[in-house]
Amino acid sequence: MSVKLPNAQDRNELWQMLSQGVSAVQEIPESRFQISDYYSEKQPHHSRTMPIKHGAFLNDAFSFDNSFFNISPREAISMDPQQRLLLHAAQEALEDAGYVGDSSPSSQKATTGCFIGLATGDYTDNLRKDIDVFYSPGTLRAFHSGRISFFHGFSGPSIVTDTACSSSMVSLYQACRALQTGDCTTAIAGGVNVISSPDMYLGLSRGHFLSQTGGCKPFDAAADGYCRAEGCVLFVLKRLSDAVAENDNIHGVIRDVVTNQSGNAQSITHPHSPTQIDLFQRLLNQTKVDPRSISVIEAHGTGTQAGDTREMESLWHVFGPHHSVTNPIVVSSIKGNVGHCEAASGAASLAKLLLMLREKGIPPQAGFNTINPHFSDLEKSGFVIPRRMIPWNHSTSTPRRAMLNNFGAAGSNASLLLEEWTRHSHTETRTRDRSSHVFRISAKSQTALQATVQQYLRFLGESPHRSLLKDVCYTATARRQAYDYRISVSCRSVQELRSKLETCEASSPPPAPSASATVFCFSGQGGFYRGAGAELMETLPSFREFVSECDSIIKGLGNESILGMFRNDASDDESLGKSERIIAEQCACVVLELALARVFMSFGITPDYVVGHRYVTLSL
Repeated sequence: MSVKLPNAQDRNELWQMLSQGVSAVQEIPESRFQISDYYSEKQPHHSRTMPIKHGAFLNDAFSFDNSFFNISPREAISMDPQQRLLLHAAQEALEDAGYVGDSSPSSQKATTGCFIGLATGDYTDNLRKDIDVFYSPGTLRAFHSGRISFFHGFSGPSIVTDTACSSSMVSLYQACRALQTGDCTTAIAGGVNVISSPDMYLGLSRGHFLSQTGGCKPFDAAADGYCRAEGCVLFVLKRLSDAVAENDNIHGVIRDVVTNQSGNAQSITHPHSPTQIDLFQRLLNQTKVDPRSISVIEAHGTGTQAGDTREMESLWHVFGPHHSVTNPIVVSSIKGNVGHCEAASGAASLAKLLLMLREKGIPPQAGFNTINPHFSDLEKSGFVIPRRMIPWNHSTSTPRRAMLNNFGAAGSNASLLLEEWTRHSHTETRTRDRSSHVFRISAKSQTALQATVQQYLRFLGESPHRSLLKDVCYTATARRQAYDYRISVSCRSVQELRSKLETCEASSPPPAPSASATVFCFSGQGGFYRGAGAELMETLPSFREFVSECDSIIKGLGNESILGMFRNDASDDESLGKSERIIAEQCACVVLELALARVFMSFGITPDYVVGHRYVTLSL
């Protein structure tokens, strides 16, 4: 996943802010618009003034590495900042997922989709006085997902969804359905919101949606409206079976996402409790999950009197009968920390829940002091609004589970059930650790390569207890896209890796030369020796399994086993005659080269041509 939220450029910064219970709300910066031109303390009568001057903003929503994405400076200027931010976030999310296109059955570019939630388009109006040839692709909403798909060469569905505040959650819903139906094997999903015009502020203020006192105050007696916020959060989704089979890093499991519409509300923007109740019950029924096993609810919780009251009524109706003081359920909202990210709000809430699963803790509710008097007696019902960091306890018979609510201003509601993922029930093949590992990083330029080296040095220095050498090397080498500027080292320990990176940091490796073709050359028996491939037999299951399969075929033809040839121990030779030993060596040589070819191809190195010498041409 990729997280870009106010005062939180990554997930670790977000968790730090959540755990401290602080708010990112500030006065509207001049980089968005000149607030002094629009702010008036009294309720304004002029349509271009408002009593609102606060929001929560990204530290840098406008920087863009256009050359990385092969976009000219002229075109980049005409691109909505939301498009630029999405390109960066998608790149980060794919790297975090270890996605390399066409490297595995589920990472095929032809079946990778992109689902983006988007509601506002401030930049369209900002460019109206300077319209050029790039205006349309720079501002049309379809290009927000289309650019991601185009840059990465994805051919799966590419869809932009606008359901106002629930846009990112509905995009997650669409992505999950596409995975279930087979339209996708991998999907990028989430939402974005960047504020660069006062117009939506003015309209929302006129509609009395926004807080005049600052940030969101979810569940609080002083709740007086929501605080607008920016953000961009994206996730990479796969079917659980594919993620497990391909050794992916799994942050959590989405059991299901459901949506409905508040068509019977008293007004189009008014929340409707019966519709929300139906939504929650349908989610529980479809997942067949006992409501008693859900211990956390990440509420929509915008900090409006009507919205918070209706949502809490709905939650109490569905979950109240199943919880008590002895089996409490925690209700919170990230909007107290980062404000209401509007189209990206659901994705921001999901990021919070995933971090809570990682840390096994529940952070305090920011912006909360006094319980809203319109709520029922929550404490007697087992509903808890956290005032401090508390451990996320759960029954040993079920994983940690949480429900996430996200409601749209036009009535489009969505609810998601998230579950913790643990690998303890999935045994891994035990193999001896390799004597050394290969670590490779790459970038599109020398400057970017050196910056990447520095990032790894910081990571290895700050998190030695979390840095297993084999995991770091595997991720960097096998789960990252290869670019022209590269550094590759072999190492036996984290300390040795750090030392070699510090040494090569000062060098300037040339870009990798382009190759017109890849050739596999199979040599004769002269290069074979006893014990060849011995370490691979012990450390690489796929290599060992293929050699064992070939050994069974050879023995089935009446020959001696060749497995002894892959060991350094020569005692096996004592039972073989001269002719038997020659046959075993020749067969082992063919099998070794076939097995090595299989390994290279599993790494994505596929030959365009093959050549061979003597009987080893049988390998071809």
